[in-house]
Amino acid sequence: MQSLVVPISINSKGMVFIPNEYLIMLPKEKLLKATVEIPEYNNELENLKKMSTQEFFSGYSDKDDIYDEL
Repeated sequence: MQSLVVPISINSKGMVFIPNEYLIMLPKEKLLKATVEIPEYNNELENLKKMSTQEFFSGYSDKDDIYDEL
């Protein structure tokens, strides 16, 4: 088995595009396995969500309990 690092792009409809110079190296009509590296900005987005949640609840006080039962 060989490994090949290939730059790919994915459009808004989820279609994967592989540059032709790499596509010609891939076997046709065979099932392939792929490993995808996800850019680190997704971790930053997750951290931002966590920080936003923490900040939201840091302003929550016992006086706000009246809204919990609406």
